Amino acid sequence: GSFAADLAKQFQSYEKLEFHLAPPILGRRGKDGSPRKSSFGPWMMKGFRLLAALKGLRGTAFDLFGYTAERRMERQLLKQYEADLDLIAGALAPGRVEAATALASVPALIRGYGHVR
Repeated sequence: GSFAADLAKQFQSYEKLEFHLAPPILGRRGKDGSPRKSSFGPWMMKGFRLLAALKGLRGTAFDLFGYTAERRMERQLLKQYEADLDLIAGALAPGRVEAATALASVPALIRGYGHVR
């Protein structure tokens, strides 16, 4: 089912839904420079449907959000992690599997998203 249908099953009415988001296109910043959230009403459900329809563009040259500094940093971190895995695989020796596994699993400790990480 759709998200709206799931909500309808759980709540009598969701006309007063509020979404607290910090979209990069608005660029609101707090005094400390971190992104500020804005409130969006139930009309945002249409925006979510549009974003879901465009998810095929993620990671392509047409991904508008892919040009933000945060997304560029994420891609660089992924490249670095892949290079680290290659280094680990090349240096792997018998008896060192536990250390290699521990090192390779460090990114699993990352929590949050965006600037919260």
